[in-house]
Amino acid sequence: QQQQQQQQQQQQQQKQQQQHISYLTTTNVGESNDEQGGQEFYSCPVECHCNTIAHIADCSDRNLTRVPARFPKDIKRIRLERNNITEIGPYAFQGLKRLQRIDLSNNNLYKIDPLAFSGGIQALNTLILFNNKLEHLPVNVFSELSNLQILLLNANSLQTIHKDLFQSLTNLYLLSLYDNNIVGLASGTFDSLKSVRTIHLGKNPLNCDCNLRWLVDYFEANPSVETSEARCELPTRSQGKRLTQLNKAELKCQEPNTAASKSPTNGGDQSATGSCPAGCVCTGSTVDCSRMGPSSSQSSEAASPSLGPSGGLYELPDVPDDVPVYVARVHINDNRIKRIRQTGLFKKLANSQKLDLGNNKIVDIEDNAINGHLPNGQKPERVIFVLLENQHCESNNNNNNSNTNN
Repeated sequence: QQQQQQQQQQQQQQKQQQQHISYLTTTNVGESNDEQGGQEFYSCPVECHCNTIAHIADCSDRNLTRVPARFPKDIKRIRLERNNITEIGPYAFQGLKRLQRIDLSNNNLYKIDPLAFSGGIQALNTLILFNNKLEHLPVNVFSELSNLQILLLNANSLQTIHKDLFQSLTNLYLLSLYDNNIVGLASGTFDSLKSVRTIHLGKNPLNCDCNLRWLVDYFEANPSVETSEARCELPTRSQGKRLTQLNKAELKCQEPNTAASKSPTNGGDQSATGSCPAGCVCTGSTVDCSRMGPSSSQSSEAASPSLGPSGGLYELPDVPDDVPVYVARVHINDNRIKRIRQTGLFKKLANSQKLDLGNNKIVDIEDNAINGHLPNGQKPERVIFVLLENQHCESNNNNNNSNTNN
């Protein structure tokens, strides 16, 4: 009887080992496995080590430059930290219905496709993206992650946050934006975060003017939320002061707010000398009119104007002339602008630090078109970056005051 029991135990162990080996060596990727109840189970990527008991795919410290193509269907955690991944393409984790945690920290990420986290990963509750090179995030990139609870975006280079970026994250309780380049946030950016307990905004160059009054009100109504001692960088009178301790009387814009716009693209509270240009997104001291060009399915020459994702028109043909004067950064890249005219706009932008006109169709820049606010030969007090890469310039005016030798 004892021998029979031992034989049964050995048979059971052999059966379990066979099932385990069968699972690890599945080669018919995408085909159903009858032994697994008809579900699709993929093999572990060769670049990773998979723990089939804890359901963890460990792909960390592998010098990877991309996210592996397929993971076991029952995986719950994916570790991709400390690699050299630069981009995340569409549907990178498609079909991983049990996936709960993704760690992409300490990579070189600078681009995330709008559909990167689409494709049935609604169980995801933790997304770790800290210490990368992200400057912008597509507005709908988190739209399918309604169960996300922890989102770590700290230690990146984020400059702007679209007002609707967090719209679907009603279960989020920890959001870290610590140590980025955020100057301002549009009114209502955190309105959809109904479950949030902690928001980290510290170590950002916040411009504490009238456009951040809403944020001071938000933290006043939720006093325990901001715990990272977010402080003002600008204006000078408020430099170094904690956002949660500001006197609201200090939250002033440079000019009277007599023409403030409350269009749905900017969240309101823009300064007097220009509402947010149509089709653009204005957050704090940044105006983002980038990527307003025609969709890829349309001809770049024949495309007819249509509504863009932020409500404006596609095919931005010219530099907007109603940019608020207080802004520090203007992004007009990736459009169809052909000519930079001398309208005097840039002389008004007394705080401008960066003008991005890259990836347009510029063939002509008029004399003094990009001259700043330096009358009477004054020396510049700040550096102004004007980005003009990937243009179509054939020649420029021959006058001494020409702006470019493209």
